[in-house]
Amino acid sequence: MKYNLVQRVFLVKKVYELKEISFVQRAFRREYPKDGTPNYSVIKNILSNFEKYGSVAHVPPKHKNLGQKREMAKKKLENMVSDFPELSIRKAASAVGVSPTLLYHIFTDDLHLKPYKFHLWHKLEDKDYEKRLNFAHWFLKQPESTHEYIICSDEAYFYLTLPLNNQNNRQWFKSNPYIGIEKPLYDQKNLVWCAISANQSFWPILL
Repeated sequence: MKYNLVQRVFLVKKVYELKEISFVQRAFRREYPKDGTPNYSVIKNILSNFEKYGSVAHVPPKHKNLGQKREMAKKKLENMVSDFPELSIRKAASAVGVSPTLLYHIFTDDLHLKPYKFHLWHKLEDKDYEKRLNFAHWFLKQPESTHEYIICSDEAYFYLTLPLNNQNNRQWFKSNPYIGIEKPLYDQKNLVWCAISANQSFWPILL
């Protein structure tokens, strides 16, 4: 509840006179019976503003200029991201003292950064480079018709059990229906192999 200036002056005077918050509340109830009794924190805030600013008027909190706050966060983030490029948005926002939403806009609009995912690459050993080079030299020495006999193949598993994702699969009911899906210990799946060459394709083969 907000109290007017007269009531605020009354509270400050009674604090200096009576010294006890409970006595001040009792005096306020007698003086203003129709208004709610201010609690301890309200009285202390009014007294603190009076001692700090010399006025009982409500002093709104001072907020930093958003542009200035954004510029300060931008300067901190430039060095932080260069040292820790894998830093998450929430951790970075907590470190510089801004909201995750503002930090995301700083990343994308001010610093022109984009979130790139890691790529999985096959690790090559030292001996693999020599093997690749030797194969390339060998292939270049073959007749031009060699490509007609090259067969490219691949294989893939096709799952027969119903996929279930506990994070995404949902059902809308007014009460919990306790519906579940029975799932075997090991997924049922079929392995299918297929190949193709310059002259023909080999139909998928179920293995």
